[in-house]
Amino acid sequence: MSFDSRPTASSRRTWLSPTAFQSAVGLASLVTVLAAGLYMTVLAWGAVGWINVAVASRVVMLASGAFNGLNLVPLELDLTRERGSLAPGRLAQTRTSLMLASVHCRAGILLGVLALMKFKPDFNG
Repeated sequence: MSFDSRPTASSRRTWLSPTAFQSAVGLASLVTVLAAGLYMTVLAWGAVGWINVAVASRVVMLASGAFNGLNLVPLELDLTRERGSLAPGRLAQTRTSLMLASVHCRAGILLGVLALMKFKPDFNG
């Protein structure tokens, strides 16, 4: 994953700047969607397969988001103290493939949940 030709602390801080907003808004929206899904499961629809899958996938998204948050917060703090070009170790921290895979998985899960909510397939056979 390449952001620019000569990575600097400033360019990485710019790249990470939306994370503070995302973590607050993302957590609030995740909790709201989980609460609505649990409400639908208990009171409105019952234990329908598509709701169970959607709620379980949101829990997985919560866990992977927490993983990224635990890794990004210390990195963001370290980058606020750095100036100029990044050291190779710090550059490796910004290019962690596990964090990138987590972001891609969450995007895929979100698209899958939206498809489940739209088409509401019957998984009972």
